[in-house]
Amino acid sequence: RGAILFDAGCFVFLLLTPLLIPEHVPDLAAITGPLLLVAIGSGLAIMLMIHRDELERERQEALRASEERLLLALDASRMGTWEWDPVAREVHSSERAQAIFGLPGKTFDGTQAGYLRMVHPDDLAAVGKELSEVLSGGKDEFEILHRVIWADGSVHWIQAQGRSTTREDTGRRVNGTVVDVTERRLAEAERDRLIQELEQKNAELERFTYTVSHDLKSPLITVRGFLGSIERDVKDGRYDRLGADVERILSATARMQKLLDELLSLSRIGRIVNPPERVRFADLAQEAIDLVRGRLDAAQARVEIQDNLPDVFGDRSRLVQVLQNLLDNSAKFVGDQKAPRIVVGSRPGASEGRPVFFVQDNGEGVAPENLGRMVGLFEKLDDRSRGTGVGLVIVKRIVEVHGGKVWVESPGRGQGTTVCFTLPTRASV
Repeated sequence: RGAILFDAGCFVFLLLTPLLIPEHVPDLAAITGPLLLVAIGSGLAIMLMIHRDELERERQEALRASEERLLLALDASRMGTWEWDPVAREVHSSERAQAIFGLPGKTFDGTQAGYLRMVHPDDLAAVGKELSEVLSGGKDEFEILHRVIWADGSVHWIQAQGRSTTREDTGRRVNGTVVDVTERRLAEAERDRLIQELEQKNAELERFTYTVSHDLKSPLITVRGFLGSIERDVKDGRYDRLGADVERILSATARMQKLLDELLSLSRIGRIVNPPERVRFADLAQEAIDLVRGRLDAAQARVEIQDNLPDVFGDRSRLVQVLQNLLDNSAKFVGDQKAPRIVVGSRPGASEGRPVFFVQDNGEGVAPENLGRMVGLFEKLDDRSRGTGVGLVIVKRIVEVHGGKVWVESPGRGQGTTVCFTLPTRASV
């Protein structure tokens, strides 16, 4: 532009020379050359200027197109961008970044303390250490995964990454991107839960395979042995022994049938469900007592049902099965207790607002180191004990299907056992 103005000035001066300095007016031939050079120079300058403007427009258009592509990519990836000047306490961020942090407008004060106020308490130590290293220049590139708490109290997982740079004029600046990974973290947690559950199922299946082969083989060996004894007695004409042999065979097959029935019952839990209903827990306890009356009478056990038990909500027949198994176990393991006593009751829960139900006895009790094994599949603390080792597992499965949990308490051997469990007291929303 300067060259064009200079050329234009020279051209105007030549034109005005006859008026300004009449006595020194050059002839036309003398000024034709300079005028031509001025015209050519001006034309070249104008062409260069036009070309430069076109290049600048193309550069600006390319820059805008690049920015649009970047914004589309960031929007498609649900990613926000931000620039943080901790010295000047200035933050420039995209709308998506503000939404990811749950910030209403520009409410971040640009300080490290202000950022940490948004961080979940369990992540404060790790995030604080990372921020200190980045802001102090200890590291340039960073990537951090942590939780933030929004103003409404909800917790969200974010992944922030970026780069820290130092400039002489502005000092330390941090630029980066942030993305909400809450859904991914929830999916990972669900995956880990399923993997853990699968590992537990595989462990149960391994114990199942071993125990079934062992527990079913034992009565079969008994049946085979006494069939051989019957064959010999018949050959020898000792018919008086046939009754005892047959009785032992029937006992062995009954044990086999019991094991198969309990396995079938265990497999149906969670698949065959009756409509849930509200029912008085005391009614469930009384129904279960009536079902195991024979076992209780044989053990001479006295059963007490506490007063004012809360109502529960669930599958009535399955909940009766829970108490039936627990009462049967208590009667089965009274030990040498001369006055067996069983209490069905409840107590306030320490968490979740649910009462804790229990079946308590004064029987054989359980050693502290064995408490965790009590509700494992086929976990029999004494191989010589009666039962199949499935009863408490059935209790555990039914309670878990109802959203509760089961655990066993005992002061020790000979001091009784309390099986505790939680159940819903109202319909789930």
